[in-house]
Order: sequence, then C-alpha cells, then structure tokens
Amino acid sequence: MSATAAAQTRKYQFLQLVILLMVLLLLVPVLMQYKIMGALSEMVMLDSLVVAAGASKLGRRMRWPLLINWALAFGSFAVAYLVLPPAEAHTAYILCSIFYTIFCFGCTVAVLAFVAESRKGVTLDSLLASVAGYVLLAISFSCLFSLLVMLDPQSFHPPTLVSYQHPAHVYLTMIYFSLITLTTVGYGFISPMSGFAQMFAGMEALIGQLYLAILVAYLVGSSLSARLLKDRKPPTPE
Repeated sequence: MSATAAAQTRKYQFLQLVILLMVLLLLVPVLMQYKIMGALSEMVMLDSLVVAAGASKLGRRMRWPLLINWALAFGSFAVAYLVLPPAEAHTAYILCSIFYTIFCFGCTVAVLAFVAESRKGVTLDSLLASVAGYVLLAISFSCLFSLLVMLDPQSFHPPTLVSYQHPAHVYLTMIYFSLITLTTVGYGFISPMSGFAQMFAGMEALIGQLYLAILVAYLVGSSLSARLLKDRKPPTPE
C-alpha cells in the first residue's frame, strides 16, 4: 500500500467505522435468523474496530491486548458453536462473553482517546469518533448484559425472552436493550430484574446522559481553544 493510499485510509477510518456500526445495527433482525453469519459479521466489524482504535496513542498501546481478547472471544465462540455439544457449551459461551465485554469496553476507550488527544479543534474525524464511541458504549454494555444472562437466566424479565435462546441471539437481543437504556428511552419491553442487572442498567443510563453533556462541552471548548490559538499566531511576514 502506498503512502498516499495509507493516508487516505487513515483519513476516513472513523467514517468507515461509523458506517460499519450502523450497518450492523440495521442488520440485527436479519442476523437473528442466521446466527453463524451474524457472528462472522461481528468478527469483521470488531477487527476493523481495532484498526480504527490505533488512531490514538492509547489505542496503539492497547492494540495487542485488544487483539488477544478478540482472538480468545472468537476462539471460545467457535469451540462452543462448532465443537462442543449444546449441553457442554455453556462455559465456553460465558468465557466468550467475558472476553467480548473486555474487548468492546477497551475499544470504546481507545476510540474516545482519539477525541481527547485531538488538538485540531472540532474536525469531521473527531465528530465521527464521538458518534462511534457512543454506539460502541451501547455494544459494550450489551456484551455485559449478555454475560449476566449467561450467569443468571433470571436477570431480565420476561425470562423466556432470553433464557432459552441461542447465546448469539441473546447478544443481539441485548443490543436492543442496551440502546434504549443508553438513550433513556426505556420502552419496558425488557426490564432488569437481578441486582447486578439493575445496577448496570442504571449505570449505563447515567453514563449516556453524562456522555452527551460532557462531550458537547469538551468539543465546544476544544473548538474555542483552537480558534484562540489560531488568532494569537503572529502574522506571517511577506
């Protein structure tokens, strides 16, 4: 790959990431019917996410730990889905959920680090990274909620909605619950029942509100700071 092509790829990496995330969310109903295809699609998206996370200094330091977590999560899922019989696959699915939870939260932090490290004010890349970080936060909590279901099928009501589904289907259902919790819409179609489920749902709703308030304030302050620094620069002598 030439230097120009690599620069263009880095320039639009967060645009590509946002598009991938939106496509994934829109395809959730389809992926529910084809579970293995849904899992493979998520692998492609998450692998692309690691590349985008490398845009920040923190992300580059986290790249190998994230890749290791991704490999462990994928391996656990593959073994549980393709090798083990359903009666013996539960532990492997729990491990898969743990690794995915760590991986997704790590990627969220790495992407948001790009916004925090940006010194160019409000740019298209920083705005797209902020959008990606918001969606990734919802996906991260969906992994955590899926883990709770694996550990305790009574964590959510109604229990029949998630308790007897395939684990891949549980994860996709939890994406919906996480999105309506993060945005504080809360239709009540699914509700947390266990103490941990209620605590994490409340935490996600709080983070969703703080995210928007803090991020808007940060972007506005960053834009004003960049403009003031630009105005203070002495004029270039002719």
